Amino acid sequence: MEDKRDCRICGNVSDGTHFGVDSCRACAAFFRRSVVMKKKYVCRQGGEKCFIKKNVRLMCRLCRYMKCVEVGMQPEVVKNKSDDLDALDITLKCEASTSQLEAEIKRDLQSASLERDLTPPSTAILDRIMENYKQLCTVRRAAEQAMWRTGYNQMFAFASFEADIHPANFNLVSRIMRANVPATAEFVNETFEIFGTLAQRDKWLVFQSFVPIFWLLENAYMTYKRFYTEHGIDRFMITQTTYSEVNNPEAFFQPMAQEQSLDLKEIAKLLVKCSDRNIYLAKRLNRANPSEKEFAAAIGLLLWNPNLCDDNEKVQEVAAQERAKILAELHRYYKYEIGLEDYAGRLGEILCLFSTLQWHNAAVRDELELGKLYQLYERDSFIYDIWRISLAQ
Repeated sequence: MEDKRDCRICGNVSDGTHFGVDSCRACAAFFRRSVVMKKKYVCRQGGEKCFIKKNVRLMCRLCRYMKCVEVGMQPEVVKNKSDDLDALDITLKCEASTSQLEAEIKRDLQSASLERDLTPPSTAILDRIMENYKQLCTVRRAAEQAMWRTGYNQMFAFASFEADIHPANFNLVSRIMRANVPATAEFVNETFEIFGTLAQRDKWLVFQSFVPIFWLLENAYMTYKRFYTEHGIDRFMITQTTYSEVNNPEAFFQPMAQEQSLDLKEIAKLLVKCSDRNIYLAKRLNRANPSEKEFAAAIGLLLWNPNLCDDNEKVQEVAAQERAKILAELHRYYKYEIGLEDYAGRLGEILCLFSTLQWHNAAVRDELELGKLYQLYERDSFIYDIWRISLAQ
């Protein structure tokens, strides 16, 4: 009975001794290629302790090479073998059979093809969205904090979790949102290359539809990150540095009541409904527990949502193409990065958030219309206007 040995690198079935070590063809070809081509690898996880086994689809190349050397593969044998083959090619060209070399080359090509197949597919779009989104948050947070400072001596005042957030009010939130629009526009323009190719009118249509629902997603996401506990949520985020107390909605409109006659209790009911939905969304986010790449996908899908500009075929076509790219990258992320073969349930949970967001967005529009009846926007109508124009697109 033939004694079958395991590859000392990946544990697969060995087909013989290669470079001094029992190994499979794939690992031998990988080692040969690494030495001959003088490859320089970087550890995928950064710790140089990746798991190298045959059932791992995406073996770290640096750790695989290090294991080859660790178990005894000798780089100098690869070089000497290459030199010997060169000499044979020169002196015995007419006599030597090439069948063995051809078979070896074919094995190398097959192994190289396998290596390409196992290379993690790109998630460049999701990575770019998240990187630029983090930068957007940094810019907006700094701008908001500047509004709270009374002098340069408070430049480093916001170092703790509690110190960098403040109770919100309607007038302040309106000023912050107005200031945030240019930064958000730059984020969209810099992140989504195809956006820059759209006509000016089409850019505006896409952007004005995106901004309100994007803010609502952020509000719920920040609430989930900051305030979610098993015992409930007593505050919800409105901007990067402002929040509202769930049990004190009147405080949000208090500064306005000092400037004009308002029925605080009636107006506060509008915020109560909004906060209830925000908290509901935060709980949904807690249940889904989205990763950074899933959150990045959510941002991209909100920008290129299917309900965008029904009468504009150009925008609809671009939006469909961009959604397909984002979903393709999300598929790669699930399958290759986190090894989730059956991700239908998880993807469904993420996508269901969109219907909830659309419901939340529509309800906010209705409440803002009611706010108009209470004459909330006599001094500053920005918040009302941003939702109204998104409805009119």
